[in-house]
Amino acid sequence: MFKRILILSASVGGGHVSAAEALKKAFEVKGLAGAVRTQAMSGLTVYTGSSSVAVNNVGTSTTLDLSSAGITRTENGLVDFRAVTGTLGVNAIIKTAQANDASGVIGPWATVNGGAALAANNGSGVIVAYTGYSDISNTIANSSNSNTRISSG
Repeated sequence: MFKRILILSASVGGGHVSAAEALKKAFEVKGLAGAVRTQAMSGLTVYTGSSSVAVNNVGTSTTLDLSSAGITRTENGLVDFRAVTGTLGVNAIIKTAQANDASGVIGPWATVNGGAALAANNGSGVIVAYTGYSDISNTIANSSNSNTRISSG
């Protein structure tokens, strides 16, 4: 999927990632077996094109803390937040200071779990899958703040 992935692994060493190592395509934080791991970064910049931010929880819990700043997005930048192992928002955690927009999501450019849902701040600063969709039967609501999901059945 991505030709280059920057993996920050607790088994290789801790530390901080500088702003010069901003996300270009894919970034993964890997936990440490049997341990709680947190990696803090000063915000996130999403550049033009598709990118991925992943947490690989191989320990008790792994957290990527982006909450010291919001998410900066360049024109046409897309990002998917996901858990490689663990459950996103439970033990594979990505924190953010980015507020939801008026429709209740971080933005239509931010998804989770490979595009399975839009990304949302759960109110506690944790990125989770958006759950406030309006399922439709016959008519789509005429509202710019309505997130509509078409499902079979």
